[in-house]
Amino acid sequence: MNANIVPSTPLPVPGINEPRDFLRFLNNVNTDHLADHRPRISADQRQDWVTIAEGLIDHFLKPIPLPDITTWKNLSERVLLLDATLECVGRMLRRVDDIFDHSERFVRTLVVRSLDLYNVLEAWVDVAVENGEEEEEGDLVPAAVRKKALGFLLDLLVGLDAYTMASPGQTTNSRDWLRDIVLECVAVCRGEFFLLVCSHVLIGIKQMLWLLSRPPP
Repeated sequence: MNANIVPSTPLPVPGINEPRDFLRFLNNVNTDHLADHRPRISADQRQDWVTIAEGLIDHFLKPIPLPDITTWKNLSERVLLLDATLECVGRMLRRVDDIFDHSERFVRTLVVRSLDLYNVLEAWVDVAVENGEEEEEGDLVPAAVRKKALGFLLDLLVGLDAYTMASPGQTTNSRDWLRDIVLECVAVCRGEFFLLVCSHVLIGIKQMLWLLSRPPP
């Protein structure tokens, strides 16, 4: 196994030990279960998919090392797994009914990890600009991965927005923790640096705060 993957953190699928096999597994999950042409996954299967998503998040949806620690080339395998995780979990957010229901820890982890990841990827893009590499093309260059990470975070906010609108039976408690999460996002985005890079995220957050400020249906 490549040293870019922490040895003490095995791949989260029994019997799969090599990253290339795990990537193939994720691609099969996307094609067989989460493709746009496949039927939506019903809410009674929600917890199974949340468990899968949590395993992927714990292993792969986390900040990569900063540019002063290693090179982007040395992270190629880890970036491949990160990219595949963003794709797979992002599809779950769009395709699994009620995936946010009773999932405070899951949502908090998603938001925090996504913001942390975006922060680190911004540093990598800055280094690429300094080195005159900002015009490089490809799915896995820093700018492309940053764009995908931002899209993932925006999809998460859109999904939470839809959840608040479409859940008339939602308890006051779940509305409270959703509101707490978006307020924490605002706190993170108040810094000058994040105000520059998170403007699109803030638009979604403001919309959610407006929705959550209304009385429950």
